[in-house]
Amino acid sequence: MKRNLENIRESEIEDALVANIDIFKVILSIDKEVRFITRQLRLIDGKKRLDILLAVGDEIFLIELKAYPFQKDHIKQILTYKEELKKLQQEKNLIGGEIIPVLLVTNFKEQDIKICGENGIKLYQYSPVDILTKYYEKVTSIANFMKIRPVDLGVFNIGLINRVIKGLENGFTTLKEIAEFSYLSVRSVTHHLKFSIEL
Repeated sequence: MKRNLENIRESEIEDALVANIDIFKVILSIDKEVRFITRQLRLIDGKKRLDILLAVGDEIFLIELKAYPFQKDHIKQILTYKEELKKLQQEKNLIGGEIIPVLLVTNFKEQDIKICGENGIKLYQYSPVDILTKYYEKVTSIANFMKIRPVDLGVFNIGLINRVIKGLENGFTTLKEIAEFSYLSVRSVTHHLKFSIEL
């Protein structure tokens, strides 16, 4: 997959991350369970939306995703979001837990780590292309299953296979016996069985 950074949108990266939460474990170097809370949460003022909220152990990771290198104004933005989330917690509109601000950027300098650290922000570098590649690899493995098309398209409704499986459960062992039991042709029973095996 060839993509350059200029034509990758943050929303695409968000989609890929949310669909494959385990990528966060790699980027953030954590071994705790990561659970998705929400994305694009509209904050109290009604204008701002934060990118992603994750539950990591008993902490809440406030993820601000940028498809470009670190800029100092990111600090003010994410700290504002953190304060808004604290208000939501006080109002019992958000689960409790320490809020950890996390900036994901495509690049940063050594001094940026220090500035973020002084403000209680975790700064991580990631590759948008790597994330999209991992996402599409996962989708491709699922897509292969979706390409299964039986010769007998009547079998494509998975629920219809039940008749044939019920015949097997009742002890019928030949195609002819199963066909008589399920009121299908021998050919259809064969297709149902082949499809069941592929599943």
